[in-house]
Amino acid sequence: MNSRLDSLTRFPETHGNLHGEKVVFGLIAQLFLEGKTKEKIEPTVSFLHDLNLPYCCSHP
Repeated sequence: MNSRLDSLTRFPETHGNLHGEKVVFGLIAQLFLEGKTKEKIEPTVSFLHDLNLPYCCSHP
């Protein structure tokens, strides 16, 4: 898992993103890679949104 998360730093576009944004991106990507349905992923994204945590790399 670490190698996938660390690979985000190879993209210059992600250099301005916070560590937490990259972690959450990896978490959501992992759910998709595990084959979770949209119905299973949405509560996680909603929870992150409710806590005002970043849930995508462009979230202010």
